[in-house]
Amino acid sequence: MKFFLMRNPAIAMTARADSCYFLRPGESPVAMAGVDVQAISRAMQISAAPVTQEEVDDILGAERRAFLVDQKVLLHAPKPVLEKILPAAREIPRPVKHLVLGITGAIASLQVVPLVLELLSHVAEKVDVILTDAALNLVKPEAIEYLGARAWTDTFSLKGDMNVPHVQLAQAADLVVVLPASAHTLHKIAQGACSDLLSLTVAATSAPVVLFPSMNCAMWDNPGVGRNIRQLREDGFYVVEPGAGREVAQGTGQMLMHGAVGLGQVGLVQFLREIVSLHKETLQSAASDPDR
Repeated sequence: MKFFLMRNPAIAMTARADSCYFLRPGESPVAMAGVDVQAISRAMQISAAPVTQEEVDDILGAERRAFLVDQKVLLHAPKPVLEKILPAAREIPRPVKHLVLGITGAIASLQVVPLVLELLSHVAEKVDVILTDAALNLVKPEAIEYLGARAWTDTFSLKGDMNVPHVQLAQAADLVVVLPASAHTLHKIAQGACSDLLSLTVAATSAPVVLFPSMNCAMWDNPGVGRNIRQLREDGFYVVEPGAGREVAQGTGQMLMHGAVGLGQVGLVQFLREIVSLHKETLQSAASDPDR
């Protein structure tokens, strides 16, 4: 069986002057000094997908190629084995057909836009994003739409065949996620306020709704916020416990108990996939137990 070469997707390369450095998580960097940086860069480009040894040798020579293979910067294996390593080559089934993502005015919304592409790639076949009025101070709808999702900012704005957006979004959704969920939005949802597109959509959907609260700990500890959180949990919403964060209003020196979206080391994609699976199991269990 013929062997091919491919750049190790776990490494990152940087270069300065005539030196290259290959950075690997948990391992010492691999350094190459006095080299043709442009040639190394070219070899890294062509080996992003499996290539023949001859193609790499034409650029680097056999000695440089052998060194990079020995240091596991270049992986050496049959083509099917290498292709399985590539994230783009793996077809990951997405558990949700249609996800509605709500973004509110919490400061954590600044971190959400890059996650839209992850949601489209690994969680849902289609994503609609609802931006509250407060969210528009931090997030531009154009950035959302550039990534391939539709952005909604107005209860009465129509797109395509969407004549009543909140009803049609609610009915189409297999999963609704509010990330981040500000104290204000949590209050609206808990009280069934139906005063903007996001709260209307949540009120009208039968899909599971996952809420990611994000606020400073003084707000989280407020009795009114606590009542809303308890009500939301009792009403069947998945309320994610917030994580430790920093009070941005006071600079970076003050640590909070409840400032950040509480994902820990799980990651959003894995978390939502688990929620979808958990919800299905809960429904199946309820259906099999009529007395529940």
